[in-house]
Amino acid sequence: MIIIVVGMHRSGTSALAGMLHGNGVVMGEPGDFHPPPMRENPKGFYENRRFRNINDAILKERGYRVKEFSPQVPRWEGRVSKEVWDNMVALVRHYDSHYKVWGWKDPRTCLTVWHWLRVIERCKGHHRDVRVVVMLRKHEDISRSMQNRGNRERMYPGQFAALSAIYYANAMAALVASGVEYLEVPFNLLMEDTRWVGKLLTKYLGYEVRDTSFVEPQISQIGSK
Repeated sequence: MIIIVVGMHRSGTSALAGMLHGNGVVMGEPGDFHPPPMRENPKGFYENRRFRNINDAILKERGYRVKEFSPQVPRWEGRVSKEVWDNMVALVRHYDSHYKVWGWKDPRTCLTVWHWLRVIERCKGHHRDVRVVVMLRKHEDISRSMQNRGNRERMYPGQFAALSAIYYANAMAALVASGVEYLEVPFNLLMEDTRWVGKLLTKYLGYEVRDTSFVEPQISQIGSK
């Protein structure tokens, strides 16, 4: 089974990915997680740099720089170069040949998930064992959290909220077009009733998510106020 965690920056994807990893879902191999733990994510980001680097390459080919945080993002469909496609195929095949249950988390996947689903379908011939978990958070809360971690709206006031809306719109359009199953998890629910989220995930994934201790309510206050 392949579990893809989708969500905007500062939406709780790190907390969810860390919880999944703690329950035996391989979200990355040793050395894959980058950046290291920081003040805003003291337990770590659980962001697989190998998937993130490919996401950056996909977006760079289409003239988009993630760190500029421009709401003018590329559309979710399109083509990638043969080099990037081959790298995607090799990465999916590597993880799928080594692990029974694995996945990845990277906010950029909101903009590239359609490409990854195409690659998975090419590698496996189907999407039947793909599960997508979408972390949802209010756009204004995401904006506030991004600014509190030091990011600046250099284009216009409301830039980050607009970017959040576009990230989610692209992700949902790609998921609907691909016809894959997905589960939406609100940020507040993950923080306030983590055990219930564990039960929701267990039912949706058909895989037991018993240990929810990774997620602590106070982490939602770090870099979020």
